[in-house]
Amino acid sequence: MCRPRPDGLRGVPGTSYELGRLAMVKAPALQRVGRAEEAVKLLRKAAVTFRAHGERLWYVDARIAEGAALYHLGAIEQALEVWRSVENDPLLDDVRTVRLAHNIALCHADLGL
Repeated sequence: MCRPRPDGLRGVPGTSYELGRLAMVKAPALQRVGRAEEAVKLLRKAAVTFRAHGERLWYVDARIAEGAALYHLGAIEQALEVWRSVENDPLLDDVRTVRLAHNIALCHADLGL
């Protein structure tokens, strides 16, 4: 029988890096079933894991996803803070740069900035 894991990934063996990648897949599913707060926690933990493993682009992607989960929860200021924290990362490609600019603009509009 599998013991529950504190990160919600019950019965899943693997390194913290592998669990971080799994969290990137699990988080959107959690959001779709109304468990966005859980998704935010998983994504935040995944980001920490990726940073610790030197996987900067995975870190940025986890932070972008975390910001999206926060935004959909209505935590606009928190989402803006998360997205601002990675908007100038040198590893951003054109797609990620545009996505972040768009998301930050949505926050500004929502906050009346």
